[in-house]
Amino acid sequence: MASAFEGVEKRLEIIFSASTSNKNLREKLTRNVLHQILKPVDCKIEDLLSEDQVDAYLLSASSLFVFDDFVILKTCGNTKIFECMKELIRVAAREVNSVLYTRALAEKLNDTNLGLEKVEDAVLGVNDEKQWHILSDFPHAADNNTKEVLTVELCMRRLDREKASIFEEKTSPTSEKMTEASGIGLIFPEAKLSTFAFSPCGYSMNSVEGKAISTIHVVPEEAWSFASFECCGYEFKDDESLQQVVARALACFKPKMFTLAIRSNLPVIGGEPQCNLDPDGYSCKREICSLEKGGSVVYYYTV
Repeated sequence: MASAFEGVEKRLEIIFSASTSNKNLREKLTRNVLHQILKPVDCKIEDLLSEDQVDAYLLSASSLFVFDDFVILKTCGNTKIFECMKELIRVAAREVNSVLYTRALAEKLNDTNLGLEKVEDAVLGVNDEKQWHILSDFPHAADNNTKEVLTVELCMRRLDREKASIFEEKTSPTSEKMTEASGIGLIFPEAKLSTFAFSPCGYSMNSVEGKAISTIHVVPEEAWSFASFECCGYEFKDDESLQQVVARALACFKPKMFTLAIRSNLPVIGGEPQCNLDPDGYSCKREICSLEKGGSVVYYYTV
């Protein structure tokens, strides 16, 4: 049987310099403008959750978040995520402070993918299913936010069959029922959610809570079951509060295998949480990688 799974998601983050005009990035990157920009990527907008600090778009192939000074785009395996970069930068009409690309899969890429001159490349993990690829450039990283921001990316495979079946139309006919039955709404109970159910199966969710966002995407078919969870912008006071969120996400799917990448935009200088996580029921291996040009650090766990 041929696989309908297009592969694990790709994530592209572009941080721009502060605006020198009255227009912020969200005013420039409107829904109509983004509709055109996303065409070469081969995905379309399904829903929009617009809040005070972020516009959260559910796409036919994952998610897009537009803040006043940066953009996060996630797309599934067959999409051409880099095809939108030049147009995003042109419309933003601002200097690029940093570009970061991640994917839970090792792949051969080169500098032309980012359209920038000096790219830092790193691969974490020991085999194809458990590798994490980071491609980055930080031409003006010193101008980025000096307050710590944690980004958590969790990729889960071989989902529990009972949990995965929740995301099938015959079991849960609406995205709201999928959200409730799976426990996804309990991960960040105060967040506002935008959800979408695919036919005959599959699910996507974006959430916004102030300046913080999270997103989930699910492919439930048994032969290639996969779910991804990401959150960014939440302030975790310690490792325990971070581990609680990871545990809630894992409980929604009970995967047999997962990779977890936690990235801080600041270098380790002492006193901050060290991301020493130990999820119940799992034996994890941990690696730490410093992105020298950007001054950030990645904690990477594999099961």
